[in-house]
Amino acid sequence: MIMMLFDLHVSTVMSGNSLVAPEDLIDYALDLGLAGIGVTERNSYAASEVCVEFAEGLPLLILRGLEINTDLGEMLIYGLTELDAQVFERPGKWIAMEAVEYVRFHGGICIPAHPFDPDRPSIGEKLTTLPGVFAIEGLNGRTPDLNNQQACRFADMMRLKVIGGSDALNLGQIGRCVTEFEQPIRDEIEFLEELRAGRYTARYFIQHPSL
Repeated sequence: MIMMLFDLHVSTVMSGNSLVAPEDLIDYALDLGLAGIGVTERNSYAASEVCVEFAEGLPLLILRGLEINTDLGEMLIYGLTELDAQVFERPGKWIAMEAVEYVRFHGGICIPAHPFDPDRPSIGEKLTTLPGVFAIEGLNGRTPDLNNQQACRFADMMRLKVIGGSDALNLGQIGRCVTEFEQPIRDEIEFLEELRAGRYTARYFIQHPSL
């Protein structure tokens, strides 16, 4: 059986939030045996286009998303078109409920990032006040393991699904946490279908020496 491992939280130098060059990201992900990458550039959907270009013709699916700041912590967004995502291409802080409602209306998915990380803007237990969310990033590669465990316990209590992403800022951190899908994913439509269906598991994958 082919493992469908996706690192669903990676950014590059294109959005100024990482040291990872797009071409290096593609090569490194392939070397790790990943099936796909969620390129979630900070406040920018357009910044992920270059990763798509570098991955063209290669066995690596690039899922374009973005990461935004909200009053309830940072959120990952998947499944928007470039036109619909333009509203998020500005600095500043969104009202979380407004962001979730907007993304859902336009067919996308909004997932709280590193929800119990004490050192970064995170939703924590306020997740109970945010309807419309069915999954959280329970395993984040830069969040302490104890806080990842806390997130997973909270998700279980609330019957939420859990995804995994490295949140890498350098090459060596890519693949620390991943999401393993049960079904083959060949495009963004299938990715969104599988997310909504809940046919996946978050797991640790690559241990970075500094972690």
